[in-house]
Amino acid sequence: MNRHTRNYSLFFVIVLLIVSCLSGCGKQDVISSADETTEHPRETTTETDCNRAFSNSTGYYSACETEEALYFFGVGRQNQYSYIMCYDKLSDQCFPLCGKADCRHNDSTCNAYINGKCFGLSAYNRKLYWLNRFSDGKSIYKICSCNFDGTDRREYELLGSVSLETVTSEHRVFFHRDSVYFYGSNNIVEEGKAYKDHYLFRCSVSGGETETVFAERLNGTVYIEPYTNHVYIAESGSDADGSGILTLKAYNIETGTIHDVGSYTAENAFLIYAMWADEKAVYLSVSGKEKIYRIDLATAVLDVPFILDEENKYCKNVNFGDDRIFTAKNDPSVFMIGALDFSGKTIMEQDYHFAFLQPGKMYSIFFVGSDLENAYIFFMDISKENISRFIAFPFDGSEARILWSNE
Repeated sequence: MNRHTRNYSLFFVIVLLIVSCLSGCGKQDVISSADETTEHPRETTTETDCNRAFSNSTGYYSACETEEALYFFGVGRQNQYSYIMCYDKLSDQCFPLCGKADCRHNDSTCNAYINGKCFGLSAYNRKLYWLNRFSDGKSIYKICSCNFDGTDRREYELLGSVSLETVTSEHRVFFHRDSVYFYGSNNIVEEGKAYKDHYLFRCSVSGGETETVFAERLNGTVYIEPYTNHVYIAESGSDADGSGILTLKAYNIETGTIHDVGSYTAENAFLIYAMWADEKAVYLSVSGKEKIYRIDLATAVLDVPFILDEENKYCKNVNFGDDRIFTAKNDPSVFMIGALDFSGKTIMEQDYHFAFLQPGKMYSIFFVGSDLENAYIFFMDISKENISRFIAFPFDGSEARILWSNE
């Protein structure tokens, strides 16, 4: 992995109740090619390209990674404040992103303190960027940035789009080639049927007028993923017979136009959970999760390059990294994690037992990032205690380490 020319954020969220714990207009059948290996080339990108990220089922970016550090949104006990956390890889230390002497990191005077609802934390163009939503009778969105040490905090407001004011759910935020792209939706009931209005907005990273790139009313889900000069838009839903349908569109950043790549019948393709793109193909994880769907961008053919986990042990959630596919699943007292390369070769399969995993509690689990040795995961107990833990999982299967906790 080339870590000198680009940065990546890797994260996902699983919200668990541990008590029981994817040419042209025509539909095309899936071509099975599970016995074939899959090359996974990626064009070298720049510091103004979107950094890669894991995502949860709603697609929030909640963490990012540079060559030297990992950054994520952390919360204090009892949910009384939030701040930007930093894990320094060289020193093996995790701390709020604030260098002020004697700072208690619990109010607006702290360099790490964040206010409002935040999305899309990204290491972009040698700074940290994120999107902040404030409420003042209507939603107000601001682009925020700071240096990697938390200094030079700046804000830029998004202006101009009436649709932006109606967004009730934020799903995906990324910074890519001098713009911020923001995908959100609004719930609609029409003639007794529930729909969602889906919007993709684009704005300069320095704020100002907001452009609506994509707007469509659907009864399914939408997922977006940037790669070089394109933003790929995948839609999922079902036809009259109840079969899963996938549709892929490509927005050209340079021309400002959208073209259809293809529409496909695909098993279990009712929800899209994760998406990945390179110069040859787009990859999607959908409702079934044990399969990865791949759409070839040259031929518009949809296939299944391999089966992730035929026993469905690790496929509660599936997400993509720079050169790996990550899977995870929880039983009441066990966290199971797996990693594969894009040819389907297993890199890691490991079960971890933690004393803090308790039946009846809910947890958010952010896949913050990975390097050559470890995967880094942020556990948060969503009970009233709101205890957070930052944990390193070695790829060699050795014991996991808790690097930070707000206990």
